[in-house]
Amino acid sequence: MFQNIRTIMNDRKWIIDEKTVELKKFEIFMSGKTDTNKTFVCSYFPSFGVRIATTVIGACKDNGVEHLFLVFGKHARGPTKDIIKKANIDFEMFLTQDVEYNIMDHTLQGKNVPMTESEKATFMKKHGFIEKNLPTLLRSDPVVRHYNWPSKTLIRIVTQSGQNYAIVQ
Repeated sequence: MFQNIRTIMNDRKWIIDEKTVELKKFEIFMSGKTDTNKTFVCSYFPSFGVRIATTVIGACKDNGVEHLFLVFGKHARGPTKDIIKKANIDFEMFLTQDVEYNIMDHTLQGKNVPMTESEKATFMKKHGFIEKNLPTLLRSDPVVRHYNWPSKTLIRIVTQSGQNYAIVQ
């Protein structure tokens, strides 16, 4: 699991700080800077409830953490998610089963390449497309979550049979 998380960070071009930091009593097994130079921490909790969420968010704010990458064993319930959403910290939540395997290593998985805004504009103009007519990838799609692509990102999907395009919704 930890190697797959490291792969996710590397695929996103995030810089991993090799030393382990500690926020209060919670060990953070990975920290560093995102591709947009935000400080991130990645932590694992077997279960994650309101009390732990409140403490972790407070510790993140006290230490200038701007992005929280959480991995936990059980689904977070509504009140826990609400606390995280109100925290004004970028966050991602993954279950351990979501990061046990690297989906990008699957033999049928094509290469996914995000297009720049200028490439996107040229592509849309050349083919006469509008965003709503393109196939979509949901933000919940495992590949989108792997790379953490924002909405409206146009993705070129290259497979053995050719290439396709989809937009993140």
